[in-house]
Amino acid sequence: MRDPWAYAHLQQAKRKADFPKKRPFTTTLRTGWYDLGVSRLPEPVEALLEAALVGEFTVLDGRGRPVVHPMIPFYTGDGRVYLTSSVLFSRKLLHLKQNPRCALSITDPLAAPVDRFGQVTIQGDATVVDDDPHRGWLWLLPTWARKEPTIPALVRQRWALPLFWERAVVVLTPRRVFHWPPAPPVRRSFTNCRKEASADGPASCRGCPADQGASLCGAGLGGRGRLPDAAAGPV
Repeated sequence: MRDPWAYAHLQQAKRKADFPKKRPFTTTLRTGWYDLGVSRLPEPVEALLEAALVGEFTVLDGRGRPVVHPMIPFYTGDGRVYLTSSVLFSRKLLHLKQNPRCALSITDPLAAPVDRFGQVTIQGDATVVDDDPHRGWLWLLPTWARKEPTIPALVRQRWALPLFWERAVVVLTPRRVFHWPPAPPVRRSFTNCRKEASADGPASCRGCPADQGASLCGAGLGGRGRLPDAAAGPV
């Protein structure tokens, strides 16, 4: 294999030629879950997967307990999520072979640089493809390089870390998707707090939306149950 990049682009082009066409995706819940009976993910979820630099990948160990691994998710547009792992002493691959149920969550806005970040959790079944650890994962290289620009240089020096480049591909087939779109900013008002004097302490603010107590909203300090202007901005 003289040129791994040419091979990678060729394999990815072949896969995209077999992708199903985009079909409309509807749901009855605004922030709920999607039962996946179609071949493509909702557009907001696709945008998060394409931008996410890391996600929380959860597998089940031999006792059925969840084990979470930080991994880079790859999405190429065919409705499945791809991850890659070294085959050397990989317990997560062993766990997936024993129990294919898994989940991928994207919850950190710093890990997904998009304009409007919304959290997502994808539940499904995983298949481990490790029949060719030398070249079976190379078609992911272009997608990997877009998220991790140092990969091209490392591939050219793969002889220095040969075992790292013996890799398997984890194919996550989604069954359900939970999506929480970004909420609009909310300006909280504490003018309707019901202040009650406490026999053993300062006044308390029962009824505050945030239930933060007198020290925050100013009850008994001349604030009349209202947040200071500096603290009353969007939450």
